[in-house]
Amino acid sequence: MSIARLLAIIAALVAIFVIPSQTFLNGFYANGFYPAAQTTVTGLGNHLPFAISDCILVIVVVGLILRWTLELRARRAWRTLAQLTLHTLATISVIYLWFLIDWGWNYDRPSIGTTLHYDGGSVDRLALEPLELRAVTALNNAAIEAHREREANTDIRPALIEAEQSVLGTLGITHKVTPTRPKRSIMDWYFRSAGVSGMFVPFTYETYVPSDLLWFEYPFMLEHEWGHVAGIARESDANFIAALATLQSRDPILRYSGLLLVYGALPRLPRPDARLSALVLADYGAMRRRDVQNIRPLTFKIAWGAYDKYLKSQHVETGIVNYNEYIRLLLGTSAGRAALSSALAQH
Repeated sequence: MSIARLLAIIAALVAIFVIPSQTFLNGFYANGFYPAAQTTVTGLGNHLPFAISDCILVIVVVGLILRWTLELRARRAWRTLAQLTLHTLATISVIYLWFLIDWGWNYDRPSIGTTLHYDGGSVDRLALEPLELRAVTALNNAAIEAHREREANTDIRPALIEAEQSVLGTLGITHKVTPTRPKRSIMDWYFRSAGVSGMFVPFTYETYVPSDLLWFEYPFMLEHEWGHVAGIARESDANFIAALATLQSRDPILRYSGLLLVYGALPRLPRPDARLSALVLADYGAMRRRDVQNIRPLTFKIAWGAYDKYLKSQHVETGIVNYNEYIRLLLGTSAGRAALSSALAQH
């Protein structure tokens, strides 16, 4: 048994430094193994009222605590401590290998910027203010339509699925993707206190949305998580997918969600901001009040500091800054500019 644990630890250490070939990642892994695993597991999880990942979390954490407690009470010896440490490291190693094979290798596939031939030279900062002025007009009008649809209690899930499938097709992602049914987690308290607006769980291909997510944030955030479900690892790329899906949608709530979050991520300029309607400002205000009420500064700092290190360990050099880099993709790719033009024309 000790040999098996040592082998698991060694395999995990090797996996940290050995990256599979691009031929394998963009071939069998991206178009064979991953879609088959995702559609199968998500298809099962969608029929369950609870999160499978919550069950796994409880089993692993409680199991480790019980093992340490019972064995140390029975035998207080260095040998026992060494065995428990080896067991815990082996468990962590198996979980890490599971993560890599199940989803983590997607980080080593080409980014969307590479696939779409991102051109930084086409981003004209001088044209930013006219763009934002047009965006404010579209945003103000979209707010009225979205709030009207919200009052009608329209089911937006079909529009969300249609928008996601359309964008994936545009990006050349042709393999089957099964959309998740978002769930609440037993860790909801943590998501709220850390300011986490959603989460994709790669082990079970499930998505969480926190209980304090506002209705006009929901479409963009869910499309972001569905980007991860499709095998898109980088946060900027998932945000780019969310932006394309919402901005180009014919559904008022989806389009408003995209405009609201994209405009909020653009560099702040005084003239456009001054033209925001009272309705839009009220929604931005609701987001700020929610954050002030729920976010705990220490939890926020620890959570995002840890996630920054995690992203960098997965070859995302800019860490959590990567989230906002999707704005460059919107301005520096033809697909991004087309999505912006589509959203700004609908007013």
